[in-house]
Amino acid sequence: MSALGVKGGRYEFGLTQELVKTFAEIEGLKPEYVRAYAGSSEPLHYAVLAFTSPREVWLWEIRRTRLRCGGVV
Repeated sequence: MSALGVKGGRYEFGLTQELVKTFAEIEGLKPEYVRAYAGSSEPLHYAVLAFTSPREVWLWEIRRTRLRCGGVV
């Protein structure tokens, strides 16, 4: 952490690939299956496009502390 501090908040694009590689290794995935985004809007947008159609919607149901996803209308 202290090594990053001296860079003064500069963009370190190489760290993104390092993050992807590390996460893929930990989770047992191919690196090309992992994407890193700056925030949640863009990946959530892609998820809605991927899992919905004019006949199917993506339903989120929250009950207490559990979150369930899925469903067809």
